[in-house]
Amino acid sequence: MFYEYLKLEQGKNPSFTFKIEADDEKKITRCFWSDAISRRAYKFFGDVIIFDTTYNTNRYGLIFAPIMGVNNHGQTIVFACGFLNHESVDDFHWLFTQFLESMPSGAPKMIITDQDPAMTKAFPIILPNTFHRYFNLRRTLKFTSTAYLKALLNMTLFNYFYRYCSWHILMKFSEKIDAIKYGIYKNEFSDCIWKSETPEEFELQWESLMKKSGLGGNKWLNDMYGIRSRWISAYVNHIFSADMSSSQRAESGHAFFKKFVSKNNSLMDFMIQFGRGLIRQRHEELIADHKDLIKKAKMRIDHDFLFQMVEIYTNEMFYKFEEELCKSFNYKFEFLRENDTHRVYHIRRKRVETSKVREIIYDKNLDFILCACKKFDSAGIPCRHVLAYLCKFYDLAKLPDKYILKRWTKSAKSGRVVDDNGVDIVNDSTHLSRRSQFIQLSLDVVDKALVYEETRKMFTDGLYSINEQIDQFIGSRTSANISIEINNPTSAGTSVLGGTSKLGGCSAHDSCNVDNSYNEPDQVRAKGCRKRLKGGKEKALARVKNKKVRRCHGCGKAGQAHDKRNCPAFTNPSSLYGDANLEDGNDSSTKDGVGIQD
Repeated sequence: MFYEYLKLEQGKNPSFTFKIEADDEKKITRCFWSDAISRRAYKFFGDVIIFDTTYNTNRYGLIFAPIMGVNNHGQTIVFACGFLNHESVDDFHWLFTQFLESMPSGAPKMIITDQDPAMTKAFPIILPNTFHRYFNLRRTLKFTSTAYLKALLNMTLFNYFYRYCSWHILMKFSEKIDAIKYGIYKNEFSDCIWKSETPEEFELQWESLMKKSGLGGNKWLNDMYGIRSRWISAYVNHIFSADMSSSQRAESGHAFFKKFVSKNNSLMDFMIQFGRGLIRQRHEELIADHKDLIKKAKMRIDHDFLFQMVEIYTNEMFYKFEEELCKSFNYKFEFLRENDTHRVYHIRRKRVETSKVREIIYDKNLDFILCACKKFDSAGIPCRHVLAYLCKFYDLAKLPDKYILKRWTKSAKSGRVVDDNGVDIVNDSTHLSRRSQFIQLSLDVVDKALVYEETRKMFTDGLYSINEQIDQFIGSRTSANISIEINNPTSAGTSVLGGTSKLGGCSAHDSCNVDNSYNEPDQVRAKGCRKRLKGGKEKALARVKNKKVRRCHGCGKAGQAHDKRNCPAFTNPSSLYGDANLEDGNDSSTKDGVGIQD
């Protein structure tokens, strides 16, 4: 039924693409799929992708592998999905080969993934020019040696880069350096790692901190410094990352979809439930699109840039831009030097003598302003320092186009999208048109219902009733459609372009064999099924927590230093009335449950 479901979806829209591979017994081993909406989204927002496998989404233990990104509202979106029976180099290579073949544009600029040796080997081959950033090194940093970590980094091929998650490395500081020195210098280490904006700045602060703390001989710190270019932000903030932070985006995406799926789902059940989650996610995106069209963001101040950008940016991005612009008025400049190609200034906060001094460079040839914080490079929004320069030295009524990244604008999703064969990738326009009509009709009814208490109750009750009826109808209709497809596989429809079938798969520009059928996959035991490894500190805390509390069988009190043989309740019977004496107001203290008169 899983294959028939995918064929049914392709019959509805030929831009739906999928590929299934099976073993000699026709048991599914791995698959890939992506619909028209996801493929179009990749064209506009595929500069940064997040890839993280997750478990417990189906009864077979197949590993669910969504490939996600972020849209112009800052919302998580899905580009494609896959099921894998192993997390091997071959599996990841296969999955991303299908991904690149199906997407309408080239490889992403950055991919953010979990640290996995198989990914480390596979991605340099399939994505040789993509910046690879790790977001979760908990297992490697806590449970493997630094020698292995450095050997892992030496696997780098071509122009492939890696970044460690600084937060996880900072968690190791308490274990790897002296406890007293850690307490004294932890804030300075944190500032050095997080607030350094250039490699030179980080190296100077690190060297100074090593001398001051006397930790220059610490082997672990020296090893971490040796691979600083892999985990320090100052070394990687020149690559666009859509301002995404660590693994939070991937974890929130998994948490969202796990509301709809469970480990007891068959593949067919998974697709239906996952589809509902996908509809919910896309509904939120449509709501954001609709709000951008009918409601402008409120401006805190009157400024030419804001009047311009409120029409261009999505509301979410406009508020971020407005925050940077408002803070730009608090900076002052100091001329530093100038030559034939560049003009350099120092910029710092007004009335704050201890504020950080940054360097602003004006490139005369490019007519472009560069800032040491590199916020525009990494987040795609002009920083407060660049905006301060534009406001001070230029009398501009509009922000120049070179500082506006289209992917954050309201028009980010405009334009024609075609695949590698020149075929248009289109959504179901009829569906979108009807949806817009329903939204407008619903808004009209909502406005009327809000007038009276009785109409509000009528609207609420009617909405619940209609929702239940629709759910029941969809459930029965889906089962009926799948039964028809099984009995009459040719009715699913093939690609309008025809073509030669690929073994075990079907894409948007290929037709599939009519006699394709697959058996249920074997049970998979993935890496995530094992018990989570624990570090020394966590084990020690667990031992303390689970330690059996000693109880005296004489007085019955727990956590006492005595036992029944020397219990004060027997050696000093008057102590039995100690509590009563306290209640009567006597000035006494207690020790081991015994009242002792001062």
